[in-house]
Amino acid sequence: MGVTIGVTGASGGLGASTLVATLAMRAHAVLQSCRVRVGVDLDPRGGLETTMCLEHLGGMRWPDIEDAAWSPPVPAGPVRVASLPGADDVHVLSGAGTRPPEWRLVDDVLETVGAAADVVVVDCGPRPPVHLLARVDLIVVLARTTARGAADLAALLDSAPLGRTTPVLVTRAPGRDRHGAALGAELRLPFLAHLPDDSAVLRHEREGVPPGVLRCAVDTIADEVLAFARPAPPPAVPRVVATGLGRARA
Repeated sequence: MGVTIGVTGASGGLGASTLVATLAMRAHAVLQSCRVRVGVDLDPRGGLETTMCLEHLGGMRWPDIEDAAWSPPVPAGPVRVASLPGADDVHVLSGAGTRPPEWRLVDDVLETVGAAADVVVVDCGPRPPVHLLARVDLIVVLARTTARGAADLAALLDSAPLGRTTPVLVTRAPGRDRHGAALGAELRLPFLAHLPDDSAVLRHEREGVPPGVLRCAVDTIADEVLAFARPAPPPAVPRVVATGLGRARA
């Protein structure tokens, strides 16, 4: 079982899908023994496969999974990671359309994909429900450091029970951070990092370069998130050495 990371924005236009794509692309460089990575799009606005530059590849998308789930006489089996659009061990499940998939399917997919992938990154959409939050190991909340951004963040915290997982705050603003830690402290949301606007992100998008391939500000934040999400190593077991006297010493 790998690590599952969720990303949500307190308001629109904060770059949640870009961060999801970057986390998927960068995970192999940050997490030891990480190979297979999957981005899962649960935002009704969709577009994650385009952000990851995988929209031209064949493979199963949410409508295909929904159709297969209700096809008689026998519903389809678990979704295989290899059946999703992907390249170089990075895959995506997108194409939700105008509404999110049914939770029964989402639960099955996250269970199956999570067991097969080293890292799963989920674009949770604007108001992640409790059953989704209980499925992720960490959720990154994006919010602007304006008065409106703070109000949107407070509304998100009122509607989404983030206590079901481990939440961290990543703030957004055109320039450097001035209020991220204070905003997190005020709303009791652990502040992790600040992500400034970076023109390189749009330039890479225009050039058809997936996020996380060429270095930019988002990469730095993604690396911090991945390092924070890194599973703790197992506790060391004391080495027992035989003394030859019928007893052992540590």
